[in-house]
Amino acid sequence: MPVRFTLILTAFLVLFLIVLGNPAAVTLQFLFWRVQMRLYEVILASVVFGIVFTYIYLGHWKYLRKVRGKRWD
Repeated sequence: MPVRFTLILTAFLVLFLIVLGNPAAVTLQFLFWRVQMRLYEVILASVVFGIVFTYIYLGHWKYLRKVRGKRWD
């Protein structure tokens, strides 16, 4: 089994166990905004945000490397 697939499968298993173990409600408060959510929703939202941010960052990094490579040719 490829290493990348194994790592992704392990990460999903750990995330699944974290989600099952945290059903309690928590209060999120930022300045004047306040909301009460279940903890696993906060965890899943954080993971999705991290995946999207990483995808955007890596795409931009690859673009910069390509542009810098063309500039010096």
